[in-house]
Amino acid sequence: MIVSHKYKFIFIKTRKTGGTSLEIALSKFMGQDDIITPITREDENTRLSKGFVSKQNYWKRPRELEMRDLGEVLRRARGKLRGKRAMSSGLWPMKFYNHIPAHLVRERIGMEIWNRYHKFSIERNPWDASVSLYFWLNGSRPGKDHAEGFKRFVLTGAARGGSNYDLYSIDGVPALDFVARYESLEADLAKISSSVGLPENVYDTMKEIRAKSQYRKNRNYKDMYDDETKSAIAEEFAREIELFNYTF
Repeated sequence: MIVSHKYKFIFIKTRKTGGTSLEIALSKFMGQDDIITPITREDENTRLSKGFVSKQNYWKRPRELEMRDLGEVLRRARGKLRGKRAMSSGLWPMKFYNHIPAHLVRERIGMEIWNRYHKFSIERNPWDASVSLYFWLNGSRPGKDHAEGFKRFVLTGAARGGSNYDLYSIDGVPALDFVARYESLEADLAKISSSVGLPENVYDTMKEIRAKSQYRKNRNYKDMYDDETKSAIAEEFAREIELFNYTF
């Protein structure tokens, strides 16, 4: 996730929606006081190779630490790391993290900033997103029976882990100013870029970044479904489907 004090926006990162690529692209415009949460080492290297601002300002300040935080630092570091060394090692407790939900962002950033900044995220057709999540978790190994594997993935409830509704909602109600649709991302990001005053459409930078895109190879998501799995996703993701009027 990103909090930009420079452009006064908050980006809540969702799963399997191109969020990492957008996060890297947004980093191009960030200032030294903005909050940028860590991503994987590979994706962080992509961000650095482009000369964009990297992870920063996401850990708790010493005065914000609670006793359980201090105990965790000491346990994990075995007393060998202190201060900035603990922060740079990843052992220091984080105030903001990758897929942090909106209610925690609001609590930790404060109501004054939350109410004043433009808050946005991305959603995706859940039938499509569930296939993407399956291949991200299971790869595209040749010879693997993905038809049976995907059916088991859906019917055991594992696909539920890809739901984003509670990330951009608070107390069950969508809480952001705008949720872009993955299916119309270029146009929606143009609106967001204009709303927050970015010097260009961030989509133009994002489209050159393909973070985590190697797992699924040109599959039509509909080919992965039968009537049983189609209905199961409809039930599991009923809130998203109703909110965005998604269809199979």
